[in-house]
Amino acid sequence: MRRIFLAFLLLFAYNNLIHAQCSVTPTLSTSLIECEDSVAINITGYASSAVSENFTPAGPSDPGWSGTGGAIYTNPYIPSPTNDTYFWMGTSPIVPTALTTVPFNVSFGGLICFDFVYSVQGGAAPTEGPDEYDEGISLQFNTGSGWTTIVYYAPNGNVLPANPLVNVPGASGATPFTTWNSVCLPIPPGAIGPNTSFRWVQEFNSGGCCDHWGLDNISIQLADPSYTFYLQNDLSIIDTNFVYVSPTQDSTFTVMYTNGINDTCFGSVDVQVEPTVAVADFFICQGTGDTLSLTGVAPWASVTWTGPGIVNPTSQTPLVNPVGPNQSHTYTVTSACGTDDVTVTFYSVDAVAEKDTICPNEFNQVFANVTGISTACQESYTVFEIPYYKEVGTSIPLTFSQADNGTSQILSLPFPFNYYCSPVTEVRVSTNGYLLMSSANFSLANNLTIPANLLPNNMVALMWDDLIDSQNSSSYFVTGTAPNRKFVVNFRLNHVGGTFLTEAVVGQIILNETTNFIDVICENCQNDVSDPTATQGIENSTGFVGTPTPGRNNTNWSAQNSAYRYMPNTPSASSQTISWTPTT
Repeated sequence: MRRIFLAFLLLFAYNNLIHAQCSVTPTLSTSLIECEDSVAINITGYASSAVSENFTPAGPSDPGWSGTGGAIYTNPYIPSPTNDTYFWMGTSPIVPTALTTVPFNVSFGGLICFDFVYSVQGGAAPTEGPDEYDEGISLQFNTGSGWTTIVYYAPNGNVLPANPLVNVPGASGATPFTTWNSVCLPIPPGAIGPNTSFRWVQEFNSGGCCDHWGLDNISIQLADPSYTFYLQNDLSIIDTNFVYVSPTQDSTFTVMYTNGINDTCFGSVDVQVEPTVAVADFFICQGTGDTLSLTGVAPWASVTWTGPGIVNPTSQTPLVNPVGPNQSHTYTVTSACGTDDVTVTFYSVDAVAEKDTICPNEFNQVFANVTGISTACQESYTVFEIPYYKEVGTSIPLTFSQADNGTSQILSLPFPFNYYCSPVTEVRVSTNGYLLMSSANFSLANNLTIPANLLPNNMVALMWDDLIDSQNSSSYFVTGTAPNRKFVVNFRLNHVGGTFLTEAVVGQIILNETTNFIDVICENCQNDVSDPTATQGIENSTGFVGTPTPGRNNTNWSAQNSAYRYMPNTPSASSQTISWTPTT
């Protein structure tokens, strides 16, 4: 029966909406909530307007109001927010100057709203503004026992409970009140009664020449206990001035305020609900397990996860550890507000040595072979120092086109090799200390800072400088067995203008099969005495991406028994933390 009555009331309200005298304003502390969280809709409603004063050129439109002589309504010195006629307290010799309402019945409280402005101090009448601290305006009420101040607006921009009755601090130039301010204040408890007047008053000024101010858009809205709030979404009565809502999707909530007879008004707010989101796809080491997580739900919200190996599927952060390595599994979380998926890849780790057998004190490198993770190429490298070593093998001589600024014959790689995500099958060697990662025939003596979008590009530099093949003893060879072979280039050069004894550049560039590692070995890399800068590092085919050896990028350096490794970055190589035991 109650539902039928409320539905009838709602139909009646719509029919009378065009004639509404009331107003209702719902507000939110936040418009975005997590799933199964709630938010309070705070409601302010007023049944009628005691006054809604916009003024006419002849003065207040409501009868009975009184204004101090000298008030102006026809000359908008400072256009109001609504750009219409307003009250301007001009050249009046009377003190105090004021605008006063007739008495109103405000027995149930209400809201006073108005716009006000001061002139800028120092102007000519009638637009000369207040400057002394007690020359502002006060909003006051009178229930029959004299005037009581609600609020005072000092000329310098301060808001006080009453006029301080002192003339300092003063104001000059623009202040917060020399532009229009819109104010709404609740009717204070002391003003509540059946016969209350209000006034805006300037108690002190310097005469008709000075201290002018204006008012506009005055309204006094009244509350009425015979009116009731309803939440239109479910036709429930709201007994207080707020209601909590907990939507599971983006929703509009409409509050109806009505006397149930001839006056109804509406106000709406929008509440958004955060989506239920499982965390980004991630990897877990097989056998260790890890926890799933999500966002967008309140801590107390109920959720359910589905997928293999979930220990507690109703937890917001369940442990997962399914059986079976190198597998990807999809996990779905469902809340009252929606669902989302996350993919978890379970990988395994194996230790692999570069060499199965080594001699005492010989260098060897071990790798963590991570399987089950994408090895998608990333066009970047990590460079780090490794213990010095030198490869030996049956050398094949390099034949340079010329000793100075020459390049070698084309050398075919015996195994697939990726360089900056592109396959390399052929290389050339430059007499200027670098390896071209293609068949390009270009040799530049003047080294640059890398990366540089200038030729040469797509190269690996041992010691890029103006060098010469004075010894005719550079070579290359292949060592090892598949899938761990190495392509080795032996550099035996020296700087132009020096000798092999004083300014030698002796070292190796080593390309590693399978891993695509690049080792740059300086056995004896001396600098040029007359022009000591040189470059060591790698650069891609465009010249926009490169990785230099730290401290060796077009700088003054030399090195003996030095080795650096360039490791291509992949998800398995760069995003996993590996711990070794023992650590040495």
